[in-house]
Amino acid sequence: MVTAGQGVSRIPKKDCPAKLDLAMYNARTLRTDEKLIELEEAVSKLHCTMIGLSAVRREVEDTIILKSSNLFYYQKGEQSQGGVGFMVQKSLVNNIVRVESVSSRVAYVKVKITKRYSLKVIQVYAHTTAHSDEEVEALYEDISKAIHASKTYYSFVMGDFNASLDKRSGAELRVGQFGYRQRNERGKIDHIQTLR
Repeated sequence: MVTAGQGVSRIPKKDCPAKLDLAMYNARTLRTDEKLIELEEAVSKLHCTMIGLSAVRREVEDTIILKSSNLFYYQKGEQSQGGVGFMVQKSLVNNIVRVESVSSRVAYVKVKITKRYSLKVIQVYAHTTAHSDEEVEALYEDISKAIHASKTYYSFVMGDFNASLDKRSGAELRVGQFGYRQRNERGKIDHIQTLR
């Protein structure tokens, strides 16, 4: 797993067919087809290979090919909350090995990026601080299940963690220097370290 502040392993250029751009977006809701069309139009102006989506809030789990030929996978939310998904650029769709949800707040996509290397992107939509510690611990267990579910050479965990991290303090390696706001309970380092 690659975390902020650590060195990022590079795939040798001869083994890497193209640039891979990952992004994350809290959609607030994609419940209606109109919202999905708006997102698809906005994504067409970006150059992202894959976008992890939070707060999808659709009513079922499904995978569809959009008019743009991009793949849209989504996991249903719970009681009009939650739901994660991915929008994968059409150039990468044929490389998808597996798309799976662990829960309504954690899903992953495994992509073959070369003959030798595969990549797993795990999308998370964490509970707010208003939820109990038990719910948050269950989410961390779901993330851990996704990390260990299918072996890949590279794994990325991204999403909306509903955490305020503040700036790096002392010798912390997993937090950057450009945070803002006061660090909240969900942003404490011990929570981040439990994901290993």
